Amino acid sequence: MTTMPAKVQAAIDAYKAAGQKLGDVDQRLDERIAELTASINAMQAELDALIDSTLDDLDAATQPQETDLRRRIVDAQLALSAMTDRKGRAFRTVSGDQDRLAKAAVTIAKEEARKFFDAGHDDALSKVAEAKYAYLQAIVQYRAFRAAAGAIYYETLRETNPNLARDIDAPFFAEQSFEFRGGSPQIYGVDSTEVHNALKLGRIEAGSCAIGREVYGD
Repeated sequence: MTTMPAKVQAAIDAYKAAGQKLGDVDQRLDERIAELTASINAMQAELDALIDSTLDDLDAATQPQETDLRRRIVDAQLALSAMTDRKGRAFRTVSGDQDRLAKAAVTIAKEEARKFFDAGHDDALSKVAEAKYAYLQAIVQYRAFRAAAGAIYYETLRETNPNLARDIDAPFFAEQSFEFRGGSPQIYGVDSTEVHNALKLGRIEAGSCAIGREVYGD
């Protein structure tokens, strides 16, 4: 997880807070809309039952009750319409705020990313240069090590009887390849594919390092 600069994190938090505000308002409106819808359905069912029970009685005593139910249904429908409109307005308003806050956050992030890169790039690159130099030094030292091993034999010949070289062969030291891979792991050399994997993918493959030291990217 990237550690964000304080300014960027504050901008992200503001964006998320707007979304949370919309979520809270939306939830309350949904609850109110559900209540009004249920109430309208219940009153309509009551009105329908009342009318059905007095279909043949034009002067039924229940007419005031019917009128009251109709009025209450209309009032509830108006309230439902208002809540639905409020829900839409809330979404449009907060969505507009979120768009503005998102653009602000990304703009700040772009500026901070540039600052972060400029501040640390030379140091990060110098570590690569130092590592390369240390690697080449290690190869030079490896060459010196091989030469020192051979010198034990050759200097002994020179100080005793050089003619013995015909009878006693020089010790064999296997050549270590730092470039040719031949399908086998190569943990001592670095080729362009390995540089690409490390730089572009953040990966160090199993064939490029000792077992257990692999890095599989972000």
